[in-house]
Amino acid sequence: MGDLYSVRGNKLDIALKDKVDNILNVVAQLQNKDPIPTAAAAVFLRPAHPGPWQNFAEVAVDQHAANMAKKVAEQGDFSPEIVADALVGVGQISCDQRAIMIAPWRASGWKGLAADIVATA
Repeated sequence: MGDLYSVRGNKLDIALKDKVDNILNVVAQLQNKDPIPTAAAAVFLRPAHPGPWQNFAEVAVDQHAANMAKKVAEQGDFSPEIVADALVGVGQISCDQRAIMIAPWRASGWKGLAADIVATA
């Protein structure tokens, strides 16, 4: 565990840092620990990246964190896939539609749209 925490601060690419954060969250859940502090630490280390905000939103079930992920993704220079995933995390049909327009090949936009339509029906 300690090695993963130390690796998180090293010069890794964004995708690898997201994977390390996800592993730390899963390990915390498997050890019956609260994963919120781990997710919050990731946000503290990389506040200008939507990945940690998305993880925090999922773990804490926090709408503000989902909105922050969307805002950070829209203002930054990120790939269409990252922006689309951040939009889907908001849980609104309009954001799902934008995600589909930005990255129609990404299944998360289509799945999010279907789930949000069912939730409103």
